[in-house]
Amino acid sequence: MSATDTVATVHSMAHVDSSMTGDEFLTLIQSHFQQYFKIYIGVFIVLLPFAILFRRWSIPLILYFIELSVYLSIMHVVLRAFLHIAAWFKDQSSMNKAFGTTDENPGWTTPLFEVWDRNAYYPKWILFVEIGFLIVVVLIMYRIRPLRPQKRKKKIEDEKQKMGTSQIRKYKQGGE
Repeated sequence: MSATDTVATVHSMAHVDSSMTGDEFLTLIQSHFQQYFKIYIGVFIVLLPFAILFRRWSIPLILYFIELSVYLSIMHVVLRAFLHIAAWFKDQSSMNKAFGTTDENPGWTTPLFEVWDRNAYYPKWILFVEIGFLIVVVLIMYRIRPLRPQKRKKKIEDEKQKMGTSQIRKYKQGGE
């Protein structure tokens, strides 16, 4: 397969991927859930008692992964947009285009919905760039929002609620 065939294949995959309508995407999700419905229900039934029993840890964990998936989705879309802008810029700034010779669009792209398809990444090293960004996002999120149950400062808040305003002033001034 020559380089032009590869670019043409990537262009056709990117065209099909980016032209996917919302209905087609929802149909894809619906067919996936119909195919694996019993497995999802079984996993949900098995994990639900653990999530209820250990909700102090499970609810923050679930919310943490929802937040992480939102950040990773934003990162993926931004990387895809950057690649399309870079490919457009390469195409528009080429001197070959000024002389009217050939189309210089490199066909750089990432898959929008099927991110697990390694063949849809062009050039191939973009997959590793995206994995690197994924690691950076996970590390930043872990640094900023570490995954651990938050403890409420119960003692100080309860004491302030029990005291009146005059007692709080005395307490702050060091009086009795």
